[in-house]
Amino acid sequence: MMDGYSRNAKFEDVLMIFLDILKQGLSSPGFSFVINNALISMYSKCGSIKDAAQVFLKMERKDVFSWTAMITGCAHHGLAVEALQLFERMKTDGIKPNQVTFLALLMACAHGGLVQEGAIILTPCQFDRAKSLVEFGITLFKPYHDDILNLWKVLLGACHASKQLDLGVEAATKILELEPEDEATYILLANLYASSGLWEDAIKVRKAMRDKGLRKEVGCSWIDTGNRRHVFVAGDVYHPQRKEIYEKLAQLNYSCRRMGYVPMTELVLHDVDETEKEAILGCHSEKLAVSFGLLNCGVGNGVIRVMKNLRVCEDCHSWMKFASLLEKREILLRDSQRFHLFRDGSCSCGDYW
Repeated sequence: MMDGYSRNAKFEDVLMIFLDILKQGLSSPGFSFVINNALISMYSKCGSIKDAAQVFLKMERKDVFSWTAMITGCAHHGLAVEALQLFERMKTDGIKPNQVTFLALLMACAHGGLVQEGAIILTPCQFDRAKSLVEFGITLFKPYHDDILNLWKVLLGACHASKQLDLGVEAATKILELEPEDEATYILLANLYASSGLWEDAIKVRKAMRDKGLRKEVGCSWIDTGNRRHVFVAGDVYHPQRKEIYEKLAQLNYSCRRMGYVPMTELVLHDVDETEKEAILGCHSEKLAVSFGLLNCGVGNGVIRVMKNLRVCEDCHSWMKFASLLEKREILLRDSQRFHLFRDGSCSCGDYW
C-alpha cells in the first residue's frame, strides 16, 4: 500500500500509514531496518529526495538494499553525480552491489548524460564488445524488463531533446520491440523526424500508428490539495476556478516573457499561424496545474507538486524554470520519465531528460 501511494505522490497518505505502524509498536530493530529502507524508497518516489537522504544518513547499519534504494532515488531525481559518489562510498564500506544497483547507476548516467562515467563503472571488457552503454545494459539486465524499457525511453527522450536522429530511431525501434503499442514512442519518433525536417518519415510513423488503431494518449496533469485531486487537460475550461486560473496563467505568461521566456512554437506540428501556436502552448495541462497550485497552496516556501502522465515538453520545461524564478517557489513535476525540481530558474535534470 505504501508503494502504491508513493508512486502516485500521495505523500500525506504514506506518512499516515507509517505513523500507524509506529503507534502499533512495530519497532523491533529488524523491522525498523526494513522500514528505513522502505522510507528511503517512499520519500524518493514522492519527490522528497532530501528526506530520503536524511533517513539514509541516520541509519547505523546499511545493507545493499539501503544503498541501492538511495542510488535509485538519486537516479530518478537526475542526481547522477551524487549516485556515483554513493556507489564509491558503498564499495568503500565493503558492500557488494547487485544487478539492481548497477541498473540504478546506468539509469542515473543515462538521465545525466554521463555516458563515459557509466562505461567506466560497468565491466570494461564486456562494454567494449557492445555498440553502446545502453546495449551493454540490455544484455546485463535482461530479467528487469520494465527497467530496461524505461532506460530506452530515457535515451529516446534525450535524443529528442538533442535532435540525435539515428540514435533516437534505434531507441524507438528497441522500445517498440518490447512494447509494440506504446503510443508515446510513436509520437516522439514522429516529432523527432519532423524536427529534423523529415516530414514524409513523420507522416509514415503517424500512419503506422493509425493502422495499429493507436491514438495519442490525452495528456493530463494533476495536483492534490487537502483531500482533493484536481486534474487538468490542455485548454481545460471545466474547473470551478477556471477564471482565476486563466488570469493567473496569463499573468505568468506575460511576466515570464518579459524575463526572457520564448514560446517554442516549432513544437506545435499543426498548420496554424504563430499566434495560434502560442495559444496552444500557453494552456498546456501542467501550466494550468501550476497556476492552480500557486493560487491554492498558500505563500512562502511550500513546494508546488504536480504529476503528469506524459513526458513534459521542452516548452513547458522552459516555462517552469522561469515561473519558479518569478514566483520564488519550488515546483516539483513528476512526468512519465522522472522528477523535475524547478528552483530559482533552473531544473534538477540539468535540461537533460
